Amino acid sequence: MVFILGVLGFMQMTVIPGYLLFKLFHLPRTGRIQSIMTVFGLSLVFNYLAVYLLTVLGIYGAFTVYTLLAVEAGAIVYYLKKEGGLERSVTVDIKSWWNSLKNFAASHSLLYHILFLSAVVFIVLFFYYQLDRFREVFYLNDAVLSWNRWAIDWYHNRLPVNTWFYPQLISSNWSMVYQIMGTVDIQFITRNLMPLFSIGTLLLFIDLGLRKKQAVYFLGAIFYGLIMDYLFAPHFIVEGYVDIPVSFFAFLSFYILISNKYFVFDDQEPFLEQTLIKPVRDGLDLPKTFVKSACNRLDIPKTFGKSADGLELPKAFGNGTASAFDLKTCLLSITFASAAAVTKQGGLYILLFIVGWNILWMRRNRGTLSSKKMMKIAGVILLIIAGIVLSWYVNRVVYIMKGYEKAGIKTVIQDVHKNRTYLERFDYGFYRIMTAKGRNHYILPCMLVGLFFLLCSTFKRRIRVITWVVVVPQIILWGFFFSYDYRNLSVAIPFAALSMAFCPRCVGDNKSFSGGPGGGFSRKEPPGLPLWFLCLIFLCLLLVLNFTIFRQDRLIENQLVQQRKVGHEELNQKLYDYYEKYGFEGKVFSKYPFFQVLPVFREYWTRERTGDDVYYFLEDSLMTRKSIQKEIKQKLKSGEYRTIFRLNQYRFIKIRNNRGVEK
Repeated sequence: MVFILGVLGFMQMTVIPGYLLFKLFHLPRTGRIQSIMTVFGLSLVFNYLAVYLLTVLGIYGAFTVYTLLAVEAGAIVYYLKKEGGLERSVTVDIKSWWNSLKNFAASHSLLYHILFLSAVVFIVLFFYYQLDRFREVFYLNDAVLSWNRWAIDWYHNRLPVNTWFYPQLISSNWSMVYQIMGTVDIQFITRNLMPLFSIGTLLLFIDLGLRKKQAVYFLGAIFYGLIMDYLFAPHFIVEGYVDIPVSFFAFLSFYILISNKYFVFDDQEPFLEQTLIKPVRDGLDLPKTFVKSACNRLDIPKTFGKSADGLELPKAFGNGTASAFDLKTCLLSITFASAAAVTKQGGLYILLFIVGWNILWMRRNRGTLSSKKMMKIAGVILLIIAGIVLSWYVNRVVYIMKGYEKAGIKTVIQDVHKNRTYLERFDYGFYRIMTAKGRNHYILPCMLVGLFFLLCSTFKRRIRVITWVVVVPQIILWGFFFSYDYRNLSVAIPFAALSMAFCPRCVGDNKSFSGGPGGGFSRKEPPGLPLWFLCLIFLCLLLVLNFTIFRQDRLIENQLVQQRKVGHEELNQKLYDYYEKYGFEGKVFSKYPFFQVLPVFREYWTRERTGDDVYYFLEDSLMTRKSIQKEIKQKLKSGEYRTIFRLNQYRFIKIRNNRGVEK
């Protein structure tokens, strides 16, 4: 049943908690894509907080996880019963869908459709990357030695060690799946989470294009897909690195704001200009003409509520007061920005940006938001940040102060650059980018065109604040401190793609849009299938797969065989050959980093070189200090150490005790 449990774990990781939170807080259904992305993001945040809290309390294990699942199952039954139960029908009106598609095709220009289909091609491409490597395990260094190793630490109900300040949203979610399956040996289910982040980012671009009837967002999706496919190999996109997830959460927090109908972004007098530039110049006094013109262009109906200045404003969601400020949108954007901050440190910058943007949004509506209410909102924002972000970083600071862990900041921003000056770091970083796919003559012209588009966006009022406040600072920080790897630039990629897309003037499309792939359905719905019947079909399909393609013994064997090849495959095979013939009599001190994560061997690995339980020493001459190498040679000569085998720079040694008897 391990496959069925894995599917349940995957649903817990991506759907179940987010769906319940969506229902609990009555979040508005403003579109299918936005609802799906909100549920997806909230699920990951909830699991992170649950795993962190349970681990701190020392009760994180299978019992508590299954108790949580039982509570969630009860809540799902409650909401389903409230909405008609399992007897309600699920309909798919193909005729209405077809009519909607025809309406969509007739509503926009040829260019709009070409860009839309081109953006969809990248979604299909990234899905292909996922399906092509569907049953693979983690292979790349950081995914194996860091992110998945930390997930195993969470699984064993202990806070991860040697994290170097790296936050744990992704690793903690993987551990939730491991707890539900009851094993850490099956990795392909957790690994299949990773491609969803790049696909999700593309869907955010496409939804903006459909929602705002602007082909510029489709062009942004195309630029994003091109950059991703150039910089990152297919196996990296589906691998367990968190650079793409942090960029997804960063862009999701931005998307939540600009997709709100009260948040004027595409106006002729854009909200960004009014909040980030004009208030500074005019002492934060918003002109009445801007609010009036914005309301007229947004076609907002008149309401009885009036602001202190006598301007008519739309009613806010649910509170019945006159305000263009939406509290749920604000808090959702803060939540996802906080999620970015606990995915990787680069998300901290986006969190500051989103918090500042929301504060300015509140300031813009200070005529209808009292000071007391603004203070309450600010308090909730601080509570979200403290619960999600500070809880982890403060914990790490305490660990570092107590000497349990190293910060590693000096290593990643200085030592790794090998005495390069700041300009040399920039040069090295751009050289890495230009040679990401080898030396090709077309890369330099394409890069110059991209930089030209980015430069042009700084002169366009609709987007220049994003370019100046998000993209340019991220590039500067990357060039000065993190240019040793271009994946550290990932947070800026979706924002840079959006800025570049606003440069060409030909992509604007202001034709009427009366129906699309998500609307225009007939009022009379055809007969549908009961929900319980669809659930039964789904369970039957899982059972068939569980006992055929994903049979437990075959699945575990396949995963273990793949994991044995991680790292130095030939060395791994020699170690396994020795173990299967003689076994290990005690612990193994290893300088080979993958030894601690290999199946079976991780139970024998120790970080201590001496001790009564240490029987073996796996030396890596390239990583061993000269003084230790000299000591090893002396003990080999005296007979205290005995070489079992050598392979390249590796030497596997058996240790004798003080009485001259082999341990």
